[in-house]
Amino acid sequence: MPPENPLLDAMGPHRELGVWPDLLEHNPLDHFPENPTAEDRESFLDMMKDRFAVTRVAVETAFDIQRMIRSGYRERNPCDPANRKKIIEISSIEGTFATKTPVFYRDSQCKIIHGITGMGKSQMVERILGTYDQVVIHGRSDSALWLKHTQIVHLTAKMPGDGSRGGFVSAVLLALDSVLETDYFNDYCRSRMTVEARALKTAQLLALHSVGLLVIEEMQAKNFMGSKYRSELQLFFLGLLSFGVPLLLVGNPLAFKDIGMYRQTQRRFLSCEPAELWPYDSWKSPDWCDAIAPAIWTYRVVDQYQEYTRKVGKTLWHCSGGIPGYARKLVSEMQKSMLLRRPGSNHSIESMEKHFKTLASFAQFRPLINGLVKRNLDEVVTDEDMPIKELKLRWELANPSTKTKRQSTPNAGPAAKNKNATDWESYSKKTVRDQKAAKSRAKNKEKRNQETADQLEAGDLRTPAQHADKLLHGLRKLHDE
Repeated sequence: MPPENPLLDAMGPHRELGVWPDLLEHNPLDHFPENPTAEDRESFLDMMKDRFAVTRVAVETAFDIQRMIRSGYRERNPCDPANRKKIIEISSIEGTFATKTPVFYRDSQCKIIHGITGMGKSQMVERILGTYDQVVIHGRSDSALWLKHTQIVHLTAKMPGDGSRGGFVSAVLLALDSVLETDYFNDYCRSRMTVEARALKTAQLLALHSVGLLVIEEMQAKNFMGSKYRSELQLFFLGLLSFGVPLLLVGNPLAFKDIGMYRQTQRRFLSCEPAELWPYDSWKSPDWCDAIAPAIWTYRVVDQYQEYTRKVGKTLWHCSGGIPGYARKLVSEMQKSMLLRRPGSNHSIESMEKHFKTLASFAQFRPLINGLVKRNLDEVVTDEDMPIKELKLRWELANPSTKTKRQSTPNAGPAAKNKNATDWESYSKKTVRDQKAAKSRAKNKEKRNQETADQLEAGDLRTPAQHADKLLHGLRKLHDE
Protein backbone atom coordinates (compact mmCIF):
# COMPACT_ATOMS: atom_id res chain seq x y z
CA MET A 1 0.00 0.00 0.00
CA PRO A 2 1.17 3.58 -0.68
CA PRO A 3 2.04 5.62 2.43
CA GLU A 4 -0.75 7.59 4.06
CA ASN A 5 -1.00 11.15 2.74
CA PRO A 6 -4.15 13.15 3.63
CA LEU A 7 -3.19 16.02 1.30
CA LEU A 8 -3.02 13.68 -1.68
CA ASP A 9 -6.14 11.77 -0.65
CA ALA A 10 -8.12 15.02 -0.77
CA MET A 11 -7.40 15.21 -4.51
CA GLY A 12 -9.26 11.98 -5.19
CA PRO A 13 -7.94 9.27 -7.52
CA HIS A 14 -5.53 10.08 -10.34
CA ARG A 15 -7.35 10.99 -13.56
CA GLU A 16 -6.20 9.29 -16.73
CA LEU A 17 -5.70 11.32 -19.89
CA GLY A 18 -8.84 9.96 -21.55
CA VAL A 19 -11.04 11.13 -18.66
CA TRP A 20 -10.31 14.83 -19.07
CA PRO A 21 -12.36 15.66 -22.23
CA ASP A 22 -15.65 14.69 -20.58
CA LEU A 23 -14.69 16.52 -17.38
CA LEU A 24 -13.80 19.75 -19.19
CA GLU A 25 -16.57 20.00 -21.80
CA HIS A 26 -19.20 22.49 -20.65
CA ASN A 27 -22.29 23.91 -22.36
CA PRO A 28 -24.74 26.11 -20.42
CA LEU A 29 -27.37 25.36 -23.09
CA ASP A 30 -27.72 21.89 -21.59
CA HIS A 31 -30.08 23.63 -19.15
CA PHE A 32 -31.85 25.84 -21.69
CA PRO A 33 -35.64 25.70 -21.12
CA GLU A 34 -37.79 23.91 -23.67
CA ASN A 35 -40.10 26.94 -23.92
CA PRO A 36 -37.76 29.86 -23.17
CA THR A 37 -38.97 33.32 -22.27
CA ALA A 38 -37.36 36.51 -23.58
CA GLU A 39 -35.47 36.79 -20.29
CA ASP A 40 -34.22 33.20 -20.64
CA ARG A 41 -32.83 33.94 -24.08
CA GLU A 42 -31.03 37.07 -22.87
CA SER A 43 -29.55 35.44 -19.77
CA PHE A 44 -28.36 32.34 -21.63
CA LEU A 45 -26.83 34.53 -24.35
CA ASP A 46 -24.78 36.20 -21.60
CA MET A 47 -23.65 32.72 -20.51
CA MET A 48 -22.05 32.15 -23.91
CA LYS A 49 -18.70 33.14 -22.40
CA ASP A 50 -18.92 30.00 -20.22
CA ARG A 51 -19.19 27.63 -23.18
CA PHE A 52 -16.01 25.55 -23.10
CA ALA A 53 -14.94 23.33 -25.96
CA VAL A 54 -12.16 20.84 -25.30
CA THR A 55 -8.93 21.31 -27.26
CA ARG A 56 -5.63 19.47 -27.29
CA VAL A 57 -3.92 22.26 -25.32
CA ALA A 58 -6.65 22.18 -22.66
CA VAL A 59 -6.27 18.43 -22.08
CA GLU A 60 -2.47 18.64 -21.95
CA THR A 61 -2.63 21.57 -19.52
CA ALA A 62 -5.11 19.72 -17.29
CA PHE A 63 -2.76 16.73 -17.25
CA ASP A 64 0.20 18.97 -16.28
CA ILE A 65 -1.72 20.81 -13.55
CA GLN A 66 -2.82 17.53 -12.01
CA ARG A 67 0.76 16.28 -12.07
CA MET A 68 2.09 19.49 -10.48
CA ILE A 69 -0.39 19.44 -7.59
CA ARG A 70 -0.07 15.71 -6.89
CA SER A 71 3.72 15.81 -7.14
CA GLY A 72 3.84 18.74 -4.71
CA TYR A 73 1.63 16.96 -2.19
CA ARG A 74 3.71 13.80 -2.42
CA GLU A 75 6.84 15.82 -1.66
CA ARG A 76 5.12 17.61 1.26
CA ASN A 77 3.46 14.56 2.82
CA PRO A 78 2.61 15.74 6.38
CA CYS A 79 2.85 12.18 7.70
CA ASP A 80 6.60 12.32 7.11
CA PRO A 81 8.34 13.65 10.27
CA ALA A 82 10.91 15.48 8.11
CA ASN A 83 8.11 17.50 6.47
CA ARG A 84 6.51 18.35 9.80
CA LYS A 85 9.88 19.70 10.88
CA LYS A 86 10.13 21.76 7.70
CA ILE A 87 6.74 23.38 8.34
CA ILE A 88 7.87 24.38 11.82
CA GLU A 89 11.09 25.84 10.39
CA ILE A 90 9.20 27.71 7.65
CA SER A 91 6.77 29.26 10.13
CA SER A 92 9.60 30.35 12.42
CA ILE A 93 11.60 32.30 9.79
CA GLU A 94 11.80 36.01 10.52
CA GLY A 95 12.94 38.94 8.43
CA THR A 96 12.73 38.79 4.64
CA PHE A 97 13.29 36.53 1.67
CA ALA A 98 16.99 36.48 0.83
CA THR A 99 19.56 34.29 -0.84
CA LYS A 100 20.36 32.83 2.58
CA THR A 101 16.75 31.67 3.11
CA PRO A 102 16.79 27.84 3.18
CA VAL A 103 15.44 25.92 0.19
CA PHE A 104 13.04 23.47 1.81
CA TYR A 105 11.67 21.91 -1.40
CA ARG A 106 13.65 21.69 -4.63
CA ASP A 107 11.10 19.90 -6.83
CA SER A 108 8.16 22.33 -6.68
CA GLN A 109 7.12 22.94 -10.27
CA CYS A 110 6.14 26.03 -12.23
CA LYS A 111 4.21 26.25 -15.48
CA ILE A 112 3.63 29.23 -17.78
CA ILE A 113 0.47 29.69 -19.86
CA HIS A 114 0.73 32.54 -22.31
CA GLY A 115 -1.37 33.93 -25.11
CA ILE A 116 -2.80 37.21 -26.37
CA THR A 117 -6.15 38.58 -25.22
CA GLY A 118 -9.11 36.55 -26.43
CA MET A 119 -7.45 33.14 -26.53
CA GLY A 120 -9.27 31.88 -23.42
CA LYS A 121 -6.33 31.37 -21.03
CA SER A 122 -8.24 32.22 -17.86
CA GLN A 123 -11.33 30.31 -18.92
CA MET A 124 -9.24 27.20 -19.53
CA VAL A 125 -7.55 27.42 -16.13
CA GLU A 126 -10.85 28.05 -14.35
CA ARG A 127 -12.44 25.09 -16.09
CA ILE A 128 -9.59 22.74 -15.15
CA LEU A 129 -9.38 23.86 -11.53
CA GLY A 130 -13.16 23.85 -11.24
CA THR A 131 -13.08 20.06 -11.39
CA TYR A 132 -11.41 20.02 -7.94
CA ASP A 133 -12.62 21.08 -4.51
CA GLN A 134 -10.85 24.31 -3.66
CA VAL A 135 -10.84 23.95 0.13
CA VAL A 136 -10.70 20.72 2.14
CA ILE A 137 -11.19 20.71 5.92
CA HIS A 138 -9.34 17.85 7.61
CA GLY A 139 -10.24 16.51 11.02
CA ARG A 140 -7.97 14.77 13.50
CA SER A 141 -5.06 12.82 12.02
CA ASP A 142 -2.74 10.90 14.29
CA SER A 143 -0.33 10.28 11.38
CA ALA A 144 -0.06 13.97 10.47
CA LEU A 145 -0.37 15.06 14.12
CA TRP A 146 -3.35 17.29 13.29
CA LEU A 147 -6.41 18.14 15.32
CA LYS A 148 -7.70 20.17 12.37
CA HIS A 149 -6.16 21.38 9.13
CA THR A 150 -7.46 23.60 6.31
CA GLN A 151 -6.02 22.65 2.93
CA ILE A 152 -6.31 24.93 -0.11
CA VAL A 153 -5.98 22.89 -3.29
CA HIS A 154 -5.73 25.92 -5.59
CA LEU A 155 -5.72 29.69 -5.16
CA THR A 156 -5.83 32.46 -7.78
CA ALA A 157 -4.47 36.01 -7.44
CA LYS A 158 -4.03 38.73 -10.08
CA MET A 159 -0.86 40.66 -10.71
CA PRO A 160 -1.51 44.38 -9.97
CA GLY A 161 -1.26 46.92 -12.75
CA ASP A 162 1.85 48.56 -11.30
CA GLY A 163 3.63 45.22 -10.86
CA SER A 164 4.53 46.03 -7.26
CA ARG A 165 5.31 43.30 -4.76
CA GLY A 166 3.19 45.01 -2.12
CA GLY A 167 0.20 45.07 -4.47
CA PHE A 168 0.64 41.42 -5.34
CA VAL A 169 1.01 40.37 -1.70
CA SER A 170 -2.23 42.22 -0.94
CA ALA A 171 -3.97 40.37 -3.79
CA VAL A 172 -2.83 37.01 -2.38
CA LEU A 173 -4.00 37.88 1.14
CA LEU A 174 -7.39 38.99 -0.19
CA ALA A 175 -7.67 35.73 -2.14
CA LEU A 176 -6.92 33.77 1.04
CA ASP A 177 -9.56 35.74 2.94
CA SER A 178 -12.17 35.11 0.23
CA VAL A 179 -11.85 31.31 0.43
CA LEU A 180 -11.13 30.95 4.16
CA GLU A 181 -13.31 33.78 5.54
CA THR A 182 -10.29 35.04 7.46
CA ASP A 183 -8.99 38.58 7.92
CA TYR A 184 -5.34 38.24 6.92
CA PHE A 185 -5.46 41.38 4.78
CA ASN A 186 -6.37 43.64 7.69
CA ASP A 187 -4.01 41.80 10.02
CA TYR A 188 -0.94 42.38 7.86
CA CYS A 189 -1.61 45.08 5.24
CA ARG A 190 -2.90 47.64 7.72
CA SER A 191 -0.12 47.09 10.20
CA ARG A 192 3.28 48.76 10.20
CA MET A 193 4.98 45.72 8.70
CA THR A 194 7.39 46.37 5.85
CA VAL A 195 6.61 44.98 2.41
CA GLU A 196 9.45 42.48 2.83
CA ALA A 197 8.08 41.18 6.14
CA ARG A 198 4.56 41.04 4.71
CA ALA A 199 5.76 39.03 1.71
CA LEU A 200 7.47 36.50 3.97
CA LYS A 201 4.37 36.18 6.17
CA THR A 202 2.21 35.63 3.07
CA ALA A 203 4.51 32.86 1.82
CA GLN A 204 4.37 31.21 5.24
CA LEU A 205 0.55 31.28 5.19
CA LEU A 206 0.50 29.61 1.76
CA ALA A 207 2.78 26.86 3.04
CA LEU A 208 0.83 26.40 6.30
CA HIS A 209 -2.45 26.06 4.38
CA SER A 210 -0.90 23.45 2.06
CA VAL A 211 -1.72 25.41 -1.12
CA GLY A 212 -1.46 22.90 -3.94
CA LEU A 213 -1.20 25.49 -6.73
CA LEU A 214 -0.96 29.28 -6.74
CA VAL A 215 -2.28 30.75 -10.01
CA ILE A 216 -0.98 34.22 -10.87
CA GLU A 217 -3.21 35.86 -13.49
CA GLU A 218 -2.93 38.98 -15.65
CA MET A 219 0.85 38.98 -16.09
CA GLN A 220 1.67 41.52 -18.79
CA ALA A 221 4.77 43.16 -20.24
CA LYS A 222 4.11 46.38 -18.31
CA ASN A 223 3.43 44.87 -14.89
CA PHE A 224 6.11 42.17 -14.91
CA MET A 225 8.79 42.18 -17.60
CA GLY A 226 8.93 45.98 -17.67
CA SER A 227 8.25 46.52 -13.98
CA LYS A 228 10.91 48.11 -11.79
CA TYR A 229 9.90 45.57 -9.12
CA ARG A 230 10.58 42.57 -11.34
CA SER A 231 13.68 41.37 -9.47
CA GLU A 232 11.85 41.49 -6.13
CA LEU A 233 8.86 39.65 -7.62
CA GLN A 234 11.07 36.93 -9.08
CA LEU A 235 12.77 36.50 -5.71
CA PHE A 236 9.34 36.21 -4.09
CA PHE A 237 8.25 33.59 -6.63
CA LEU A 238 11.41 31.59 -6.04
CA GLY A 239 10.75 31.80 -2.30
CA LEU A 240 7.26 30.37 -2.81
CA LEU A 241 8.67 27.47 -4.82
CA SER A 242 11.26 26.87 -2.11
CA PHE A 243 8.43 26.69 0.44
CA GLY A 244 6.81 23.94 -1.65
CA VAL A 245 4.07 25.99 -3.38
CA PRO A 246 3.78 25.19 -7.15
CA LEU A 247 3.10 28.17 -9.41
CA LEU A 248 1.02 28.69 -12.55
CA LEU A 249 1.91 31.96 -14.32
CA VAL A 250 -0.75 33.16 -16.78
CA GLY A 251 -0.45 36.14 -19.08
CA ASN A 252 0.80 37.71 -22.29
CA PRO A 253 3.87 36.21 -24.04
CA LEU A 254 5.70 39.54 -23.72
CA ALA A 255 5.58 39.22 -19.92
CA PHE A 256 7.91 36.22 -20.05
CA LYS A 257 10.42 37.39 -22.65
CA ASP A 258 13.49 37.14 -20.42
CA ILE A 259 12.26 34.68 -17.80
CA GLY A 260 15.01 32.28 -18.84
CA MET A 261 17.90 34.76 -18.89
CA TYR A 262 19.36 33.38 -15.68
CA ARG A 263 19.97 29.73 -14.89
CA GLN A 264 18.16 29.81 -11.55
CA THR A 265 14.97 31.35 -12.95
CA GLN A 266 15.19 29.18 -16.06
CA ARG A 267 15.37 25.95 -14.08
CA ARG A 268 12.56 26.77 -11.64
CA PHE A 269 10.15 28.79 -13.81
CA LEU A 270 10.46 26.48 -16.82
CA SER A 271 10.33 23.21 -14.89
CA CYS A 272 7.07 22.43 -16.78
CA GLU A 273 6.71 22.88 -20.53
CA PRO A 274 4.84 26.17 -21.17
CA ALA A 275 1.39 26.11 -22.77
CA GLU A 276 1.24 28.49 -25.73
CA LEU A 277 -2.12 29.72 -27.01
CA TRP A 278 -1.66 31.35 -30.42
CA PRO A 279 -4.36 32.51 -32.84
CA TYR A 280 -5.31 29.52 -34.98
CA ASP A 281 -3.31 30.00 -38.18
CA SER A 282 -5.76 28.04 -40.37
CA TRP A 283 -9.47 27.36 -40.37
CA LYS A 284 -8.56 23.74 -41.11
CA SER A 285 -6.87 23.32 -37.71
CA PRO A 286 -8.65 20.39 -36.00
CA ASP A 287 -9.07 22.34 -32.75
CA TRP A 288 -10.71 25.16 -34.68
CA CYS A 289 -12.98 23.41 -37.19
CA ASP A 290 -13.91 20.45 -34.97
CA ALA A 291 -14.10 22.10 -31.53
CA ILE A 292 -13.92 25.90 -31.21
CA ALA A 293 -15.91 27.02 -34.27
CA PRO A 294 -18.82 24.52 -33.95
CA ALA A 295 -19.10 25.16 -30.20
CA ILE A 296 -19.43 28.92 -30.80
CA TRP A 297 -21.73 28.70 -33.82
CA THR A 298 -24.13 26.16 -32.32
CA TYR A 299 -24.49 28.15 -29.11
CA ARG A 300 -27.78 29.76 -30.09
CA VAL A 301 -30.74 31.07 -28.17
CA VAL A 302 -32.76 31.91 -31.30
CA ASP A 303 -35.27 29.63 -33.02
CA GLN A 304 -34.17 30.14 -36.63
CA TYR A 305 -30.58 29.39 -37.45
CA GLN A 306 -28.17 28.04 -40.04
CA GLU A 307 -26.59 24.67 -39.31
CA TYR A 308 -22.84 24.48 -38.83
CA THR A 309 -20.76 23.48 -41.86
CA ARG A 310 -17.08 23.67 -42.68
CA LYS A 311 -17.86 26.78 -44.73
CA VAL A 312 -19.24 28.38 -41.57
CA GLY A 313 -16.04 27.47 -39.73
CA LYS A 314 -13.95 28.99 -42.52
CA THR A 315 -15.93 32.25 -42.56
CA LEU A 316 -15.85 32.48 -38.78
CA TRP A 317 -12.05 32.14 -38.91
CA HIS A 318 -11.80 34.90 -41.55
CA CYS A 319 -13.94 37.20 -39.38
CA SER A 320 -12.01 36.55 -36.16
CA GLY A 321 -8.41 35.90 -37.21
CA GLY A 322 -8.55 32.57 -35.37
CA ILE A 323 -9.08 34.26 -31.98
CA PRO A 324 -11.95 32.55 -30.12
CA GLY A 325 -12.87 35.66 -28.11
CA TYR A 326 -13.58 37.66 -31.28
CA ALA A 327 -15.52 34.78 -32.85
CA ARG A 328 -17.66 34.45 -29.73
CA LYS A 329 -18.38 38.18 -29.62
CA LEU A 330 -19.36 38.21 -33.29
CA VAL A 331 -21.86 35.33 -33.01
CA SER A 332 -23.23 36.78 -29.77
CA GLU A 333 -23.84 40.20 -31.36
CA MET A 334 -25.49 38.53 -34.35
CA GLN A 335 -28.04 36.80 -32.09
CA LYS A 336 -28.48 39.97 -30.03
CA SER A 337 -29.57 41.75 -33.23
CA MET A 338 -32.18 39.05 -33.76
CA LEU A 339 -33.50 39.43 -30.19
CA LEU A 340 -33.71 43.19 -30.79
CA ARG A 341 -35.59 42.46 -34.06
CA ARG A 342 -33.36 44.64 -36.15
CA PRO A 343 -34.36 44.64 -39.84
CA GLY A 344 -32.60 41.97 -41.89
CA SER A 345 -30.95 40.28 -38.91
CA ASN A 346 -30.70 36.49 -38.99
CA HIS A 347 -28.42 33.60 -38.08
CA SER A 348 -26.37 33.05 -41.25
CA ILE A 349 -22.96 33.44 -42.83
CA GLU A 350 -24.09 36.61 -44.62
CA SER A 351 -25.26 38.18 -41.37
CA MET A 352 -21.99 37.27 -39.67
CA GLU A 353 -19.96 38.95 -42.43
CA LYS A 354 -22.20 42.02 -42.28
CA HIS A 355 -21.76 42.33 -38.51
CA PHE A 356 -17.99 41.96 -38.89
CA LYS A 357 -17.90 44.91 -41.28
CA THR A 358 -20.35 47.18 -39.46
CA LEU A 359 -20.03 46.62 -35.70
CA ALA A 360 -18.54 49.71 -34.07
CA SER A 361 -16.93 47.55 -31.38
CA PHE A 362 -15.03 45.64 -34.10
CA ALA A 363 -13.48 48.73 -35.67
CA GLN A 364 -10.37 48.48 -33.47
CA PHE A 365 -10.09 44.71 -34.00
CA ARG A 366 -10.42 44.58 -37.80
CA PRO A 367 -6.81 45.60 -38.64
CA LEU A 368 -5.43 42.90 -36.34
CA ILE A 369 -7.89 40.28 -37.63
CA ASN A 370 -7.15 41.10 -41.28
CA GLY A 371 -3.42 41.03 -40.55
CA LEU A 372 -3.66 37.57 -38.97
CA VAL A 373 -5.72 36.21 -41.84
CA LYS A 374 -3.42 37.67 -44.52
CA ARG A 375 -0.28 37.10 -42.44
CA ASN A 376 0.61 40.73 -42.86
CA LEU A 377 2.88 42.02 -40.09
CA ASP A 378 2.29 45.67 -41.03
CA GLU A 379 -1.31 45.34 -39.86
CA VAL A 380 -0.63 43.04 -36.89
CA VAL A 381 2.13 45.29 -35.54
CA THR A 382 -0.45 47.93 -34.58
CA ASP A 383 -1.38 45.70 -31.62
CA GLU A 384 1.16 46.52 -28.90
CA ASP A 385 0.43 43.28 -26.99
CA MET A 386 1.30 41.04 -29.94
CA PRO A 387 4.72 39.29 -29.80
CA ILE A 388 5.57 40.06 -33.41
CA LYS A 389 8.93 38.32 -33.61
CA GLU A 390 7.56 34.99 -32.32
CA LEU A 391 4.45 35.27 -34.51
CA LYS A 392 6.56 35.89 -37.62
CA LEU A 393 8.73 32.87 -36.79
CA ARG A 394 5.64 30.66 -36.34
CA TRP A 395 4.29 31.71 -39.71
CA GLU A 396 7.58 31.03 -41.46
CA LEU A 397 7.98 27.62 -39.79
CA ALA A 398 4.42 26.69 -40.74
CA ASN A 399 5.07 27.57 -44.38
CA PRO A 400 8.82 27.89 -45.10
CA SER A 401 8.27 28.44 -48.83
CA THR A 402 6.21 31.60 -48.22
CA LYS A 403 7.80 34.68 -46.72
CA THR A 404 5.72 36.72 -44.32
CA LYS A 405 4.12 39.68 -46.09
CA ARG A 406 5.68 43.03 -45.47
CA GLN A 407 4.29 46.05 -47.29
CA SER A 408 6.91 48.22 -49.01
CA THR A 409 7.14 50.93 -51.65
CA PRO A 410 9.61 50.51 -54.60
CA ASN A 411 12.54 52.95 -54.55
CA ALA A 412 11.47 54.26 -51.17
CA GLY A 413 13.87 54.87 -48.32
CA PRO A 414 14.08 52.57 -45.31
CA ALA A 415 10.80 52.20 -43.43
CA ALA A 416 10.49 54.08 -40.18
CA LYS A 417 10.98 51.86 -37.18
CA ASN A 418 7.73 51.13 -35.38
CA LYS A 419 7.48 52.75 -31.96
CA ASN A 420 6.67 49.37 -30.42
CA ALA A 421 9.71 47.64 -31.90
CA THR A 422 11.27 47.09 -28.48
CA ASP A 423 8.32 44.87 -27.57
CA TRP A 424 9.83 41.96 -29.39
CA GLU A 425 13.54 42.78 -29.23
CA SER A 426 15.72 41.11 -26.63
CA TYR A 427 15.48 42.87 -23.30
CA SER A 428 19.19 42.38 -22.62
CA LYS A 429 20.21 43.83 -25.99
CA LYS A 430 17.93 46.82 -25.41
CA THR A 431 19.54 47.45 -22.03
CA VAL A 432 23.05 47.42 -23.54
CA ARG A 433 21.90 49.73 -26.33
CA ASP A 434 20.35 52.19 -23.86
CA GLN A 435 23.52 52.23 -21.75
CA LYS A 436 25.69 52.99 -24.80
CA ALA A 437 23.32 55.78 -25.85
CA ALA A 438 23.42 57.31 -22.35
CA LYS A 439 27.25 57.29 -22.38
CA SER A 440 27.30 58.92 -25.82
CA ARG A 441 24.89 61.65 -24.71
CA ALA A 442 27.00 62.38 -21.61
CA LYS A 443 30.22 62.54 -23.66
CA ASN A 444 28.64 64.85 -26.26
CA LYS A 445 27.27 67.14 -23.53
CA GLU A 446 30.70 67.38 -21.90
CA LYS A 447 32.26 68.20 -25.28
CA ARG A 448 29.69 70.96 -25.97
CA ASN A 449 30.25 72.48 -22.51
CA GLN A 450 34.03 72.55 -23.06
CA GLU A 451 33.64 74.18 -26.47
CA THR A 452 31.40 76.86 -24.93
CA ALA A 453 33.86 77.48 -22.09
CA ASP A 454 36.76 77.93 -24.52
CA GLN A 455 34.91 80.73 -26.31
CA LEU A 456 34.09 82.77 -23.17
CA GLU A 457 36.00 85.97 -22.33
CA ALA A 458 38.10 86.20 -19.16
CA GLY A 459 35.61 88.32 -17.20
CA ASP A 460 32.51 86.32 -18.17
CA LEU A 461 30.66 85.01 -15.12
CA ARG A 462 30.02 81.74 -16.96
CA THR A 463 33.70 80.81 -16.73
CA PRO A 464 34.40 78.44 -13.81
CA ALA A 465 36.92 80.80 -12.17
CA GLN A 466 34.66 83.90 -12.31
CA HIS A 467 31.61 81.84 -11.23
CA ALA A 468 33.44 80.47 -8.17
CA ASP A 469 34.85 83.90 -7.29
CA LYS A 470 31.35 85.41 -7.42
CA LEU A 471 29.97 82.74 -5.11
CA LEU A 472 32.87 83.14 -2.64
CA HIS A 473 32.41 86.91 -2.63
CA GLY A 474 28.77 86.47 -1.67
CA LEU A 475 29.63 84.02 1.08
CA ARG A 476 32.31 86.34 2.53
CA LYS A 477 29.81 89.21 2.55
CA LEU A 478 27.24 87.10 4.42
CA HIS A 479 29.92 86.02 6.89
CA ASP A 480 30.97 89.63 7.60
CA GLU A 481 27.35 90.66 8.17
